[in-house]
Order: sequence, then structure tokens, then C-alpha cells
Amino acid sequence: MIDKIVQYSLIDGNCEHFVNDLRYGVPRSQQVEEVLVQGAKAAGAMLSAVVESIRPKAVTAGSD
Repeated sequence: MIDKIVQYSLIDGNCEHFVNDLRYGVPRSQQVEEVLVQGAKAAGAMLSAVVESIRPKAVTAGSD
């Protein structure tokens, strides 16, 4: 890694990626992975809430 230019990227090339690459030979960031998973869950929940709010409601007899 001496005299090698390493590009920084928050998502796929941060300091955790760098250290894991040096220690284990695999550039990986559990923090980034967790943020992406939680972000996907939040986006799914928001999409579900939007769909539920615009979905037509069932009308029952006698609900005048």
C-alpha cells in the first residue's frame, strides 16, 4: 500500500474498508452495510404507508 493512491468514498472506500482490506484482505464496512439495510427498511415502511394512505377504503353497508 506504500505509494499507492487510495480513493476515499463514504459508501465503498472509507477508513473501515481500508482497515479491513489491510487486516483481512476484504474491503468491507459493516457500518455502511447496516446503514444501507436500515435505509432500505425505512424506505419500504414509508412506501407501505404511502400506498396504504392512497388505497381506496372499503365501504360497508350502513356507514352513512
